[in-house]
Amino acid sequence: MFSELLPGVLDSVKIADGSGRRVDLNRIIFEQTFAHIPDPHWAAFAYSVSFTMICFLLPWILYRKKIFLKV
Repeated sequence: MFSELLPGVLDSVKIADGSGRRVDLNRIIFEQTFAHIPDPHWAAFAYSVSFTMICFLLPWILYRKKIFLKV
């Protein structure tokens, strides 16, 4: 569920960039971290791996604390 909510939140949060435009947070994160990778295929791969790791982090923390959510 977190992997479906996170992109929506990142796309809905708007921040003004240096030129005065309002840009979504997802674009800012990509441009500041992954767009500097010369090959666009590796940049997309790095973005997807980091997104997967962020989505994995919350369940891992809950598991380490022995917190289990039942639906």
